[in-house]
Amino acid sequence: MADAVDLKNLSNFDENGIIRPEKLALVHITDYMPKKVGDRLEIKSTANATDCLHPRNTIHFTIGHHVDAVVGGANWAEKGIMVVAPLKDTMDENGKPMGMSSHDTFFETTPGRNLKLPKDTHIFISTTDSEKLNGALSQTEGNITYYKASGYTAEEKKQIFKDILVAEYGERYQGTLSIGKDRELTQNQFVHSSDALIMATLKKVLLSHHLKEKGFIANSSGFRFNEGTEEGAKAVYELGKKLGCYCYSADEELHHRYDFAREDVIAKTYDFMMYSDILLHSDNYEVISSRGYATPFGTTRMHQFQRKSDKSIHSVWGTKIDADYVDWLKNPWDVTGWMEQTMEMSGYMWTPAFRETYEMWMKKTKERMDALCTEAKGVDLDAEWTKIQQKMQDFDKTKGGLLTRAFAQKDKSPERRQKADGLLKLLRERDSNADRTPLYIYQKGKKNME
Repeated sequence: MADAVDLKNLSNFDENGIIRPEKLALVHITDYMPKKVGDRLEIKSTANATDCLHPRNTIHFTIGHHVDAVVGGANWAEKGIMVVAPLKDTMDENGKPMGMSSHDTFFETTPGRNLKLPKDTHIFISTTDSEKLNGALSQTEGNITYYKASGYTAEEKKQIFKDILVAEYGERYQGTLSIGKDRELTQNQFVHSSDALIMATLKKVLLSHHLKEKGFIANSSGFRFNEGTEEGAKAVYELGKKLGCYCYSADEELHHRYDFAREDVIAKTYDFMMYSDILLHSDNYEVISSRGYATPFGTTRMHQFQRKSDKSIHSVWGTKIDADYVDWLKNPWDVTGWMEQTMEMSGYMWTPAFRETYEMWMKKTKERMDALCTEAKGVDLDAEWTKIQQKMQDFDKTKGGLLTRAFAQKDKSPERRQKADGLLKLLRERDSNADRTPLYIYQKGKKNME
């Protein structure tokens, strides 16, 4: 058995000037804890976690830094679980990544096979349990660190602000914090920021401390990973090239350029199944939000529905698009032939792992859609569709404008600021409830925000 490498005394680059994988750590931000299998942890792909409801078979990480607050439509700042794993050990367990960049390094899985995490993986978990934290911002127990999720005092916020400047910029008690390409915050602005931003910043502080303590390269003023033109991003690109990864890059668009999922087919079939479920079981759903979108045909609306019995939320577009789903349930078309066409597209690259995942997705999707069409027989679809339309219209008339009116230009007047702050308080109260009650139901009996 080889002796453990002393990372703190290991040089960052090898004799050929390539960054050493031993010096790099993978960072995965998520809402879900890795799965315990024996004495090890594994991360499920979306395909495996949803029984191939969606065929995405890749698991994604940044290297040496926390993913930007909002990337690809997801708000990573608000996700409370951070998984940090040694890159070299992860490759020893799973093989080299399919794609490599400091912004987006991803591994493939197949149906039934998850990504295995090495034993030195560390998990950071947000908590509101004050006893677990014992009055501190964070507490570590073995390979798990619990950290404060909300309710920060002004002094704690100031300390986090100072710590992040030291961690990332080497500056103490001065300067501003960059939280985007065109936005910087002073200490005073940071202290008055949302808990989500404070939590994301605390995660970055804890990540930096952990990486430096273990001997990994951390994002800092001397070596940054989160800009494509920076030394860290270029170094990871060269490593991916040396390893022979299928794709590698120094910029932020890696996975978008090498996305194997045929989103036109996948998104359409997913929408058919989700909306058909809402249509066939409309009494089990509540409308929880509504938003208007401009299209070439005018403004349409997207409504979000939530099951009364769980936390699942589904989006449904306006009446022009939604009518297609009713027609499909009445006269189902050949979904198998439509999906299979994508398997033979000229010039399209398929890896063996994705082909296996995609074929499983096709099989299960065909079964699910056949079951929906069978269930629809005997159902008065026009009546159910009318009921859904009425729910959406009622929501728009009574509650649909609440969020927009409260938050639009809230700095323009004290009244808007007060309304927005009050609504945020309502949201935080509701989100502390385990049942995730839809806002407009939770609001009953509370002060009318309108």
